[in-house]
Amino acid sequence: ARHVAKIRPDLKIMQFAYLHLITPPKVPVEPNLIIKFCPYPRDMRQSVAEGPSNRVMRAALDGWLKLTPNLYLREYYFCQCIYYPRPIGDVSVADLRYCRDRGVPYVYTDSPGGSGDSTRLNRAYSLFREYREFYDMNAMEAWVMQKLFWDPSQDPEALRAEFLTRTFGPAADEMKACWKLLRDAWYSDLHPSTFRDDPIASAVHYIAGKGLTERVRGHLDRAAAKADLPARKAWLKTMRAVLDDWLESA
Repeated sequence: ARHVAKIRPDLKIMQFAYLHLITPPKVPVEPNLIIKFCPYPRDMRQSVAEGPSNRVMRAALDGWLKLTPNLYLREYYFCQCIYYPRPIGDVSVADLRYCRDRGVPYVYTDSPGGSGDSTRLNRAYSLFREYREFYDMNAMEAWVMQKLFWDPSQDPEALRAEFLTRTFGPAADEMKACWKLLRDAWYSDLHPSTFRDDPIASAVHYIAGKGLTERVRGHLDRAAAKADLPARKAWLKTMRAVLDDWLESA
């Protein structure tokens, strides 16, 4: 880093800090280094900033913050766990606010493929499911997360309410009730939620395992009956089909 700074003072060097590199060093961090801090592995149900199960990650984050202002929060909010609609915005907002208040200039999360991936199969971890399912089932939380990345002072619940009203119209109340069931089931559970949660196993654990299958299906069916536009009806029909596929595939 020092050598590069002498010949190219305009360049920055990015270095990952996770797994065996999570521990902050006992030497100074050069000013032209950007530290890409990744709090992995951990329980994604709890934030790094506030979660009692993530004390080691919080200590590491604080250690890096003492060494450099050039920190880059690199998250796995949407890595392998891209399909099942986890209410990850409630976790992420705590970490984003914590980092913002301490001057962290960069944030990032892994997410499903880019342009052209709408129907391509995701072969990672032997899932073999279409990428489009991410937006079929998880569009609301993806939208909330993008809003929070730009401005974490916003309220995730208020953002969800805006999304539901804008996208589902007269069916918004049923979808709100549906997602509340899923949210409460996820947060009331002690089973660790990781960066690679499988949608089928998650549906079995959080929906079928808690006796919520017919209640979730009922909300989706009633929402479809209330939907006033073809696009809304088609989306709700797809969501019901994906949910049934997850449960049947188990």
